[in-house]
Amino acid sequence: MSPSVGCTAGLVEAELPAGSFDLVCALYPALLRTPDAAAERALLAGVAPGGVLLLLVHHAGVDARQGHDSGFDPGRLRLAGDGCGAA
Repeated sequence: MSPSVGCTAGLVEAELPAGSFDLVCALYPALLRTPDAAAERALLAGVAPGGVLLLLVHHAGVDARQGHDSGFDPGRLRLAGDGCGAA
């Protein structure tokens, strides 16, 4: 069994060892939308063969106007309904 590892860095910057984790769990992640899907690829890269990627999200109904009024641009983030976007 692999040891438990916590990560408080950005997914891309953390440089976690590829294919090393039986379970990669991201709770309410804020994944920046990038042309190369870097954050999604970083999540997937950590999962060992036969392992599990578990994402817990709750932002399926984002009100873009309310976000913009608060100075937040939801268009910069990948949302639950967008799908994974990584191969």
